Amino acid sequence: MSSCPSMTEPDAQQSKILSDFNFDSRTRKNVKNDVQTVLHGFVLWHDLLEEFQIPRHSLCCWINAIATQYLKVPYHNWQHAFDVFQFTCLGLWEGGACQFFNYDDLLALLLATIAHDVGHEGTNNAFLVKTGHRIAMTYNDISPLENMHASKCFETLHKPGFNFLETLPSEQVSGIRRSVIDAILATDMAHHFEFVDRFTARVSAKESQPFAPAMPSDMDEAASATDRRMLMQAFIHMSDLGHCCRPWQVHKHAVMRLEEEFFQQGDRERELGVDIMPLMNRHSDSAAVAQDFFLEKMVKPLLLPFCHFLSSEFSDLMREDLEGNKVRWNALVDRHGKLAATQLVPLDDTTIIFPVPL
Repeated sequence: MSSCPSMTEPDAQQSKILSDFNFDSRTRKNVKNDVQTVLHGFVLWHDLLEEFQIPRHSLCCWINAIATQYLKVPYHNWQHAFDVFQFTCLGLWEGGACQFFNYDDLLALLLATIAHDVGHEGTNNAFLVKTGHRIAMTYNDISPLENMHASKCFETLHKPGFNFLETLPSEQVSGIRRSVIDAILATDMAHHFEFVDRFTARVSAKESQPFAPAMPSDMDEAASATDRRMLMQAFIHMSDLGHCCRPWQVHKHAVMRLEEEFFQQGDRERELGVDIMPLMNRHSDSAAVAQDFFLEKMVKPLLLPFCHFLSSEFSDLMREDLEGNKVRWNALVDRHGKLAATQLVPLDDTTIIFPVPL
């Protein structure tokens, strides 16, 4: 059996990390510390290890094995996975959204965030499909990355010593597995607009058709399951985009890392002699310029209905940071031109106070 990383940070420090709205994943440089802090997330609000009789050692070993399968790419690496996990914990525990989920949901959601990008090679689905990559071939061009992440999640689970769910009834394990897969597949941006439309419509109808309770009776089990499935998908999708709703000093670095990953894909496309996709050309494109559309037209329409399930304080912080980041990028582009994010950020004068429209 693989050894589990030893405890290196006290519980109080781990709780502080998982409750920090200003959290910066760049500070996480030690996987052993990360594994123990992630493990703490399973007991932060409710002891899910006790609830499901999960062996701490087995879960610890699984988290460590997943963490070490993340590749050293600029953005979709273990630091990003930790960031998504931390944002999920923030929303569930600090934001109060845990009340909308049952314990099976919470366990599945936390597991999905940990593994949602495991094995990501730094290129998107479109690149995998057009180059005939083995991952695209394996999954018949259907959400290749997301299907691969979900597969690795459970392949790792079934390695000797890692199966922390083995004592649960098979029916319960099947339900948790289905929820994890659904959540990971929901991170495919190809389905973003369709999902946002469905989610917004459901939230708009909540006055006349309230969301079913997390612990439903037999009569409302079907309605509750449907609502909770959608909420889990919204939660992981929003958490995956969570850096957009973090303070500028955190968000700007995430955009630069993502831009560099895009550019590296563009470099590969150039070498292969295929068309370079939008935002991938380091000689002409800019993730900074794209932020106005991305934050306003993609992230905000998901954030607004998502906020209905969070405390007003938590929602206000996210909305303010989203708007502030958009204003900041626009101001930098206006002042310095359509430069890449990596060129614009060093020109940023942090003493300037940008108005934040709400």
